[in-house]
Amino acid sequence: ILENGIRDSLSSAKGLPLKQVCKTHCSHASDVADFLIEFPCVTSGQDNPQSVFDDVTLIFKSIKSKEDLCYIRNELDSITQKSIMRYLGLCSLHSLLGLEGSAEGIRLHSAIESAIVSLPRLLRRPVVSFEAHLKRQSGSAFSSIHSGCSVCVQRRITASVKSLYERVAVHLEDATQQKSFSLVLSLLANNS
Repeated sequence: ILENGIRDSLSSAKGLPLKQVCKTHCSHASDVADFLIEFPCVTSGQDNPQSVFDDVTLIFKSIKSKEDLCYIRNELDSITQKSIMRYLGLCSLHSLLGLEGSAEGIRLHSAIESAIVSLPRLLRRPVVSFEAHLKRQSGSAFSSIHSGCSVCVQRRITASVKSLYERVAVHLEDATQQKSFSLVLSLLANNS
């Protein structure tokens, strides 16, 4: 990757000192490599090594300057911050609904209906454009919530959503047994 990048840089040097072009490219490649090292290693076992190499090569070719790198970092940080806020919202909703087996949390069906109304908004990312909305329709449910944020935040959101759905299932079962059709409809409508 580095060798091909240096060759490309040298071929487009346009009268600049070759040593300077090499140093500049190596410094930039080092910055991109440091950026990539910050990401956790993901081993799915299904990735073809050539495919991974091609993806990494594409990243090196796509990031042309320090400004590009700063922009990407800022976007990822912004997504992480928004995801943390979403996580706090999920925790608040979870706390309202209470923990399984505890006496805490709201029990009044109309209050549960009111609280559950915010769930769909917490489980989706804001749509920036119609194209983004269409792309998101084909993705998995949890990846659309927090793609691009840090791994630890992704794990916490996923665990919180799973726990929240377990709690909603308990409320759904309770509402069904008590024949509270309004709550049943509210729970089903807000979780599809």
